[in-house]
Amino acid sequence: MFEWWNAEQIGRKGGLKGGLSRSSAKRRASRANGADGGRPRTRTLGEMLLRRSLNKDEHHKVCLAYLDLTKDERRRLNLFFFGQSWTWPHYAFDWSGATNLRLAQPNEGMRFLLKKLRLMARRRIAEP
Repeated sequence: MFEWWNAEQIGRKGGLKGGLSRSSAKRRASRANGADGGRPRTRTLGEMLLRRSLNKDEHHKVCLAYLDLTKDERRRLNLFFFGQSWTWPHYAFDWSGATNLRLAQPNEGMRFLLKKLRLMARRRIAEP
């Protein structure tokens, strides 16, 4: 007889064994990651914005594209990624760092600004 609880057990075992593991090592790793604010980021801000990996020269060109923005646009990007101004890094906007990023869903104005920055950065990277 095929009952709903049998279907649930069959569905859980179909490719989801890793997610159902409840070993003590997995619990310890989960607690450690949670205590530190989650897993550390592996992609830099420039890579996240352009949705691909970048080398050092390309990071520099993305930074130049950022500097091409107006002062108000740069302020809005800092506010979006780093929160209030007292939490901003004391150095220039670091496109190669992967820490201190606050990512939220962008509103329509921020989506436009991010698209503009992507366009400018891709143009700079394409230049010889």
